[in-house]
Amino acid sequence: MDHTSFFEESFLAVDDLREGIHELNNTLYACMVDHDAYRPISPYTLLAASFCFKFTQGIGLGMGLLLGKGYNVELKHRFKPRQITLDLCQPDVFSHLEELKFQVSKKEKFNQAIAFLRSLRSTMEALAVDPILVDTGQHELIYDTPRTYADVQNEIATRLANLPKFTARVKIVGANDKPVEYTIQTLSPDRGVGKVILQERIERIREHNICDGYIRSRQEVEEEIRTRQEQFSRLPQVPLNAKSRRQAL
Repeated sequence: MDHTSFFEESFLAVDDLREGIHELNNTLYACMVDHDAYRPISPYTLLAASFCFKFTQGIGLGMGLLLGKGYNVELKHRFKPRQITLDLCQPDVFSHLEELKFQVSKKEKFNQAIAFLRSLRSTMEALAVDPILVDTGQHELIYDTPRTYADVQNEIATRLANLPKFTARVKIVGANDKPVEYTIQTLSPDRGVGKVILQERIERIREHNICDGYIRSRQEVEEEIRTRQEQFSRLPQVPLNAKSRRQAL
């Protein structure tokens, strides 16, 4: 809260805040229905805004008003606006700002109040010219330029090439025979073994394969090849011309 005054450290009653918001809605609605922004603002609206934006001393509320002359949270009827507060609510307020400013001790608070009133009056004028009573349909969808097939294909290829470790994209046939894509993640592999342990593992696998008959030793295979070649060399040789005659017959 603003510490320039004890009064501005007090709290606005909830009922008064609701009343200010309610009156503001009524004012804005009347501007749209009547197409007329030249109408007074409710003092409750100005009161609520002054507490929310901390310019109570700029609209005629201050320490002396705690005695019941302006706003007092202890009184049943808390808000009794002074004449300066009522003048600030009028549509012609900007025509006699110097006269009103002379009645306020906190000039910077008065300037804050006037800035709020200018924004509110501008909003009222805009709504009077172009009311928002129903869905306006004034927004227009603007679609971006369609992407080419090559552009999308390159994007997918780049995304697949830069997947995190142990991650893959898969496509399977889902319900109704429609393809469905998923992202899968495998378990991280265990750390490898050293060279000595690896070589021992290779030798152990080789021995098991030999015992199970999957592989044979080099010497055994070479001996079998040599035996076959000797057996083939002992067979009688058939002359080529004799073979050709038999084929002709």
